[in-house]
Amino acid sequence: MPADHFEALLDSPYLRWFDLQGRPALVEIKIIRQEEICVSGGAKKRCPILTFKQLQGRIETIKPLIINKTNLESIAAIHGPKPSQWVGKSIVIFEDWTEFRKERVKCIRVRARKPEPERQPPTTESTKDTDE
Repeated sequence: MPADHFEALLDSPYLRWFDLQGRPALVEIKIIRQEEICVSGGAKKRCPILTFKQLQGRIETIKPLIINKTNLESIAAIHGPKPSQWVGKSIVIFEDWTEFRKERVKCIRVRARKPEPERQPPTTESTKDTDE
């Protein structure tokens, strides 16, 4: 179901916070590249772009994600400083808030996947010798 938010009416070729539908998504990084994008006022800017494969989540239409400095630093803290080594690695993208031009706005942030809980081996009662 498309997001019921006015920003969803503005067509964008890039993933936006409302595309997450209020749920985090576990994704696998496929490609990280630089791309020239149009920013407000028609100016052009080169930005890092991440394409990914959704492993878990509710993203209906997979789009590339513009990666800002905060998210670049988060991915580097998780997977190391070399973007060439991020391909095939997983991250969680989630909806959050940030300050932008003195306004509080929603955004997409990145975090590490929560580690799987360690599974304990099944406990078996020790069998007693019945030959006493």
